[in-house]
Amino acid sequence: MAELKYLKIYSAETDICTLCGTCRTVCPVFLEEGIESSSTRGRISLINGVITDKLNITNDLSEKLQACMNCRKCIEVCPANVNFTDLIIAAKADIHLNNKKYFKVVFLKYLFNSNPTISNFSHKFLRTIRKFLYKKKTDVRSLIGKLIFKLLRLPSTFIIPALPERFFFGMKSRHELVGEQKKRVALFLGCGGKYNYPQSSDHLINILRKSGIEVLIPANQVCCGSPLLDNGNVKLAKSNALKNLKIFNNIQDISAVLVQCSSCSYMLKHQYNNFLGVGKFKTPVVDIMEFIKNEDIDLSPRYTSKVSCHVMLRNHNDINKDNFINDTVSSVYSENFIGDISDDKCCGASELYKTGNYATRKIITHSFLEKYIKKDVGYIACTSFACIHKINEEASLQNKDLKAVSITDIFEV
Repeated sequence: MAELKYLKIYSAETDICTLCGTCRTVCPVFLEEGIESSSTRGRISLINGVITDKLNITNDLSEKLQACMNCRKCIEVCPANVNFTDLIIAAKADIHLNNKKYFKVVFLKYLFNSNPTISNFSHKFLRTIRKFLYKKKTDVRSLIGKLIFKLLRLPSTFIIPALPERFFFGMKSRHELVGEQKKRVALFLGCGGKYNYPQSSDHLINILRKSGIEVLIPANQVCCGSPLLDNGNVKLAKSNALKNLKIFNNIQDISAVLVQCSSCSYMLKHQYNNFLGVGKFKTPVVDIMEFIKNEDIDLSPRYTSKVSCHVMLRNHNDINKDNFINDTVSSVYSENFIGDISDDKCCGASELYKTGNYATRKIITHSFLEKYIKKDVGYIACTSFACIHKINEEASLQNKDLKAVSITDIFEV
């Protein structure tokens, strides 16, 4: 019998589910695969089988649960209000306890480590290794890359993100506060803002400081822990959470902790206190576009191409919050703005470096991208760094002249 440390806590959620099947109408994985186990209802049935000891934890069952892309569309439409997010995390956590060899990408714990030195070294190591896996300045795998991918059983179309030569704290550019200080805030970078897209973080800071907003960026902050929790590693996710809480809660005289990525936002606002149970931030955690809107920061367009938005991973209590994002971008870009035209609000992304259920996710991304290509969109402004990578990955494979960027990248400084 499997050890069920976390499912014991959330087992009641499986009883709440009425098996109505409403979730099947919005789950992007089910809509593509058409298999019951690919739906939220199906996954709940599998989890219930584990709880009642009718099913064993196998690699096949683990893969079916890992196929969930955390889009949380099912929670928006569930008439019974089943807390599926925490239920599936609990299942993944118990799988991790019972089968620690399950995870193919074992370097996650090093990339997203609570020790900045280890995390920095791991990202530098990955940046170096990538140069051998791909042909120079392309996303085309080399012969060594093809061999390594085959040995590690990685999807052939998976593209390891090209990491910049300088991460955020290695960038030399820093921006001075312009005019009188209006507010003082702290910025949570996230792994995407620190390692993958540091130029986006730098651009955002310039926008804020030119608007009289003093921005503090703690150098020892670490990954929010979302990629770790998504893979069931509660222990390491908790270590990251405790470290970030200690760092940001010790900062004096700030009005908000700003967040660039919706995955980080959900983790910081909800999961630190709810699932991990390690506490809350003393200062309000605010999504960057919400802050820009509330502070009435003057924005101007950065690009002349058509721009669209892709708002993902909306919080349970903030379902309609994305409307003001479209409104804000529309007011800046006017006739060059194309609204969020994705039907299911899912681009096929999940967490950075996640390779689970890649074939289905690639199809979802391909279909997602086609709609924007037909509208001749030049830039897709995203609220998640994982979405940026996934969209750009597929655009590269299709050789399309379209680019996903961070939501604040589309505004001029």
